[in-house]
Amino acid sequence: MQKKKKTPNCFAKFFWGNYAGVRGKHWVAWSEMCYPKKEGGIGFRTLFDTSSTLFAKLWSIFRTQKSLWSTFMWNKYCKTHHLILAYNRGTSQAWRNMVRVREDVEHEIWWQQKEGTTSFWMDNWTKQGALYYIEPQRVDEEVEVKEMILNGQWNIARLRQLLSHDMVDCILENISLTMNTDDQDKAWWMGNAQGEFTVESAFQLTRKKREEKE
Repeated sequence: MQKKKKTPNCFAKFFWGNYAGVRGKHWVAWSEMCYPKKEGGIGFRTLFDTSSTLFAKLWSIFRTQKSLWSTFMWNKYCKTHHLILAYNRGTSQAWRNMVRVREDVEHEIWWQQKEGTTSFWMDNWTKQGALYYIEPQRVDEEVEVKEMILNGQWNIARLRQLLSHDMVDCILENISLTMNTDDQDKAWWMGNAQGEFTVESAFQLTRKKREEKE
């Protein structure tokens, strides 16, 4: 079997090249240079990591902003499954790449409760991540957070039927009920202190990492 030739990295070729026309030696692999300095690299960015960042931005827009595009994508890919469970087989390249970074981005989107229409199982409204992923008795069904409220208070008995005791305690201690049926649930980005999505914070979230060098 004929061995497949490796395609030379044009960035590495440019970095290690010279002006004499002689092929330069690649003293360090390009992947090694594409880490921050504190992790033993130079701080370059790979096209893969950059691409992941931009698709993370697309996913954030899809999740938090209403538009003709987001409505089209939802109707095309999410009509039969919640969007965090929607498949990526036989879909467009854009959707496949959005799904590739979906889980990382989803865990950083916190839904502040207003009218309580956030998905109880599928959306991150506890700041701990989607309950579907972190609770042992997860249920693949559409239940809204407001269905867990009774007479303006958390329905503790109902919560304890569905969730672990630790999670119920976390909800009771940290999530106050300030419901407002005239205002939509608000999405906040937990990747930075400002609560607004930025490409830089998404890059740090999705890029390949390794232990810092001493």
